[in-house]
Amino acid sequence: VGETSGTEAPHMIKVAPDNQHWYVSFIAGGYFQKYKTSDNSLVNKVNLGVGAWNTFAITSDSKKAYAIDWSSPGKIAEIDLVAMTRTIYPGYIYPHGSALNKNNDKLYVTSQSGNFIYKFNVNDFTNPQLITLDGSNNPDYASSLDPHEIIFSPDESKYFLSCQGSNQVRVMQTSNDSLLKVISTGEFPQEMRVSKSMPYLFVTCMEDTTSNSAQLGSVSVINYQTLTFVKSIYAGFQSHGVAVDDLHKRVYISNRNLLST
Repeated sequence: VGETSGTEAPHMIKVAPDNQHWYVSFIAGGYFQKYKTSDNSLVNKVNLGVGAWNTFAITSDSKKAYAIDWSSPGKIAEIDLVAMTRTIYPGYIYPHGSALNKNNDKLYVTSQSGNFIYKFNVNDFTNPQLITLDGSNNPDYASSLDPHEIIFSPDESKYFLSCQGSNQVRVMQTSNDSLLKVISTGEFPQEMRVSKSMPYLFVTCMEDTTSNSAQLGSVSVINYQTLTFVKSIYAGFQSHGVAVDDLHKRVYISNRNLLST
């Protein structure tokens, strides 16, 4: 993948809901690429411009995507996945994680510096709602909770935020965006995935320490129905990415292994 001979740092890969194409974004490259799932051939690309293009969310009809530039000020790119054209909306503070609701009319984006997230009406990116995660109703851009990623529960009644600044998962009620529960995790929680066959949320905690100096990082397991911490698992050095295979009852973890042991 990629467009140049330089290091473009592909960060996210996603298969569209219709399973016809997969897409990739780059932290150090301006292109957003589209590939066939049938033979992994490049179909098309769109130039998003300079940015740390990090996460993206795809609509349920596989026709649009929203890509996030993790910068300050950062940008959101609305991408037509059929024509492979884009519209850029600038002016956000370190936007990172992204998630669409089932109706595809609301886009939630974490601000990785502060105590809040953005909630957009996809027809108007100029007036986002700022949802505070600490009950203060006062959005603050200073580093505090620093929400990294967001994910909905399977029934979409609630959504979860990995707060890397406070070592917590914060649980919000979708209907009114109110705080339901604060659950402690390992250190520096990052990515999250839910199982649909078991009531578990898996959270990678990249900097979690153990009694063994050769181990750094863990996976926190949370019951998303009872909102309780279940257990912590060591799955490799500096666990970061996570995927759930409900069919075979497996969880896959990618470990960054950035530091020497």
